[in-house]
Amino acid sequence: MPATSSHQETERRLRLAETAAVLARVAIVCLLVWVAYSSTQAMRRVERSQVVLHRLELVQRDILEERANRHAYMLTEDAESRVAYAAAAQRADADLDTLRQLTQFDPLHTARIDSIRVAFRAAARLRTASLAAATRTHAETRAVLNAPDRARLRAGIARLLDRMSASERNRLAVMTAVQHRGLRVQGFCALAAVLITAIVGMTTLRYRRHRAAMLQASATTFRQLAEDNPDCVLVHRGGQLLFANAAATAELAGTRAIASLTIDDIVHPDDHELIQARTAHVLTSQTPTTPLAIRFLRHDGTVLEAEARGAPIVFDGADAIQVVLRDLTGRREAERALQLSEARFRAVLGAMAEGVVLMDETLAIRLSNPAAQQILGFTAGEMDGRTAFDPAWQAIDEHGNDLLASDHFCTIALRTARPSSGVMSITRPDTERVWISVRAVPLFQPEVSAPYAVVVTFEDITRQRQAEEELRQSHKMQVLGRMASGVAHDFNNLLTIIRSSSELLRLDVGTVPAAAQTLSDIELATDRATALTAHLLTFSRRQHIAPAVMQPAPLLRNSAALLQRMAGEQVAVELRVAPALEQEWIRADAVRLGQVLTNLVGNARDAMPRGGMLRISCDVIDVGEAITHRFGVVTPGRHVRVTVEDNGSGMTDDVLVNLFDPFFTTKPHGRGTGLGLSIVHGIVHEAQGTITVSSKPGFGSCFTVYWPTAAAPDASDPVPPARPHRTDATPGIGRGRPPRTRVAAPPAAAGPLPSPADARPTVLLVDDDESVRRVLSRQLESGGYEVRVAGGGREALDLLHAPGAAYCAMVTDVRMPGMSGIELVETMLAEHIDLPVLVVSGQMDRPLPDAWPADAAVKFLAKPISGVALRRTVESLISEHGAAAVAAGSA
Repeated sequence: MPATSSHQETERRLRLAETAAVLARVAIVCLLVWVAYSSTQAMRRVERSQVVLHRLELVQRDILEERANRHAYMLTEDAESRVAYAAAAQRADADLDTLRQLTQFDPLHTARIDSIRVAFRAAARLRTASLAAATRTHAETRAVLNAPDRARLRAGIARLLDRMSASERNRLAVMTAVQHRGLRVQGFCALAAVLITAIVGMTTLRYRRHRAAMLQASATTFRQLAEDNPDCVLVHRGGQLLFANAAATAELAGTRAIASLTIDDIVHPDDHELIQARTAHVLTSQTPTTPLAIRFLRHDGTVLEAEARGAPIVFDGADAIQVVLRDLTGRREAERALQLSEARFRAVLGAMAEGVVLMDETLAIRLSNPAAQQILGFTAGEMDGRTAFDPAWQAIDEHGNDLLASDHFCTIALRTARPSSGVMSITRPDTERVWISVRAVPLFQPEVSAPYAVVVTFEDITRQRQAEEELRQSHKMQVLGRMASGVAHDFNNLLTIIRSSSELLRLDVGTVPAAAQTLSDIELATDRATALTAHLLTFSRRQHIAPAVMQPAPLLRNSAALLQRMAGEQVAVELRVAPALEQEWIRADAVRLGQVLTNLVGNARDAMPRGGMLRISCDVIDVGEAITHRFGVVTPGRHVRVTVEDNGSGMTDDVLVNLFDPFFTTKPHGRGTGLGLSIVHGIVHEAQGTITVSSKPGFGSCFTVYWPTAAAPDASDPVPPARPHRTDATPGIGRGRPPRTRVAAPPAAAGPLPSPADARPTVLLVDDDESVRRVLSRQLESGGYEVRVAGGGREALDLLHAPGAAYCAMVTDVRMPGMSGIELVETMLAEHIDLPVLVVSGQMDRPLPDAWPADAAVKFLAKPISGVALRRTVESLISEHGAAAVAAGSA
């Protein structure tokens, strides 16, 4: 025990010494890196100070040159001297700018340079203004250039430059000293690193030698270790026993002396030949034998069944055989425990809800649990021996392709000796196809690299796959909606250009019949495209509406006659309204709800060209848990359920996948745009509802709309009407704002102010699309307005704040990069810029804000815009704003 403690203490000290050595090296490296970094930083500061000093010398040289050229100009007053004088001043100013950049991180230098630049440029302005006012005589020129103010400025500049030079030279001296001190510290650190490394290394070497001595001493304790071995250890030579440890003596020798016994005395007579054969094998091959069960005789005559293993050794300087005996009593107990464990294993397999099968190297099933048999649809006897490649499975991968034997997960696991997993589909004996998630894990034997079997676990994910497919379809519809919204916005801009351009052309061509007809065709196509864009916006749910709390039952009953006319004479319409619906309310727009019904009825009519039965029913349903469908999720709660069912031709799965996609239609060319069901989907989802479809070819279709219910309105507290999306004026609710001032200033010096008789009202046009700006500018100019254009909100604010800005109105787009039109108007209101604004957009994500002041002159026009509507609206804005201003003034 003391020797063991000493050895452990030595090992502990050695580990500490080695750890200290590593930490010392790391610390030295970090110190050297820090010193090197500090030296590098000091060197950089020295170099920067040298650059600053050099630039100061350049500035002083340029200023001296400027003075010299000034004296030359005062003496000669010729043009060449004046040009040289101005060039030297420009170089000095440029050098000051460069020096400002070099010293931008030094506040003191920055302040001084800013003072120099201010003084230098003030002197330049004084010189320029004085020379412009003075005569060109020699005496007056000398008086101007030697004015006291300029002399004081020059003297101040010289003093500041001298101070900067002195300060930078002091800094350079300090940084140089720091750099030299860093080099000395670096050398000292290097010397300390060598000394520390040597000391720690010597300590480590000493402990390593001590450990070697301890290990050599511990070799002498090997005999004692054999004595402590719980197994029986025997050494014999030529059959004569030479050594037996304590366990062997207690079991086999008893009170007999080991030297008096032979190997035959302790081996059962029936195993003498076996032990002799094993001994001969060890002596001839000089290799250990494999363990073998042999019976031995205890000292009391009983039989000891043990596992014997022989090996050649050198004992007391001569060859001998060492035999190690291990009692098999514990192994027998372990075998019984293993049998019990196997029974438990089978019980666990039987209780698992996940399917488990065991396959051999040929991928034939050798074991399966009840869950696997239930998922696959076979009994245990039918599954035994069936391979993974059996054609009866009709296996396909998750993409719908036939699953080849080389791509099977079990084959991959055997080939790569690594687990493999994935999703596949198989056909059950009852012809039902199920999807399963599979994981194949290879099994290995000890010391064998190639797997000998595969354990496959799987679970039925058919319902999960269906839910994922339905969720994927719902996400696809959302993406298509956003895409349709973006397309509608850009398309409306293009339609604005086309409509306005055609109107301008109509003004140019006059009454030429052929040109007028062509322009009429263009305008007709523009109107059709406008309607198509409106459908896209409805599908994408980007047009805001004014929903109200209403009862669906009266609307359904009042629409019965209209729906019958839409269905046609050959289709019988049956309308059923549940009595419970009379007390239910929903929040919806009556026009949109009617549009849902008419589109669904029209779709059913087209599915029954030879007539049929159309059933429309409406009732109330309580949803306890969320229900996932292909096209959305029905949230928990109370819903009004509207069902439109026909017995027409029905739809295949391929049609159902793309049913609500915009422009998807199965109708002949020219009979449909493919937007009807897309609009229905958009309206329902905008109201937080869900629409589901079930259909089979030849069995008709059933559309079900789930519309969330709403609380009945309180007659004593009526809900104010919702704000419409399109409005001629946009009143706010804010009151008590300070009066705003109109942006008006004297005209800029660049041009004269027009006379009142010739002045035209100026309109500021803001749009990020250059083509739209160009065509709207022409429309406004044709109405007698002068137009200033801006490509964005920031540029528009700059024009509004520019000197001489006087605008009578502003026309701005909503969707612009950087600053939107709404943000531009809010900024104008915040800055009290009193200017009437016309907001235009091809697609509005939200209505105009309600929080704008009530007297804010703001109107909205939807793109595409005609020239007549644009001019009339601008004129109306200007006139209304003028009347409001007069009224405010009189008040």
